[in-house]
Amino acid sequence: MPISDDDLQGLRPGPPIAGRSIQHDATRGCWVIDQILVVCTPPEDVCLRLLLEHSDRCVSFPQFAEALAEQTPLDEPGKSRLQHTISNLRPKIWVTGMDILSLRGTGYLLLSQVQGETPPSAGTHIEGKAGHTHAGTS
Repeated sequence: MPISDDDLQGLRPGPPIAGRSIQHDATRGCWVIDQILVVCTPPEDVCLRLLLEHSDRCVSFPQFAEALAEQTPLDEPGKSRLQHTISNLRPKIWVTGMDILSLRGTGYLLLSQVQGETPPSAGTHIEGKAGHTHAGTS
């Protein structure tokens, strides 16, 4: 999707992640990650911000509950909505080379490593989608 000069005026620096350029427009719920536009719904925007702020670390269900408190409670139906939101967000960020892993019963983890970058704790591996092994933190 082409980005006009008007679109760029609302962009502010996003969370710092080594090797990545991240900008955010809170009013439009969009991110520019490594020059790729990622448009989010309001709950996706909240979740992506939280995941980016804690990249390569677990974001627990209680952290999501607090961040999403004004939008949806994280009771059992709320956890189901969170799963749906993350499911919709995941393919939007794949084009940036990032992925979101589900940590069963705990929360989610954003894999933000730039390809070819040495992971922070080499030797620790996390099983990702389709059986691929990703380096990550424990």
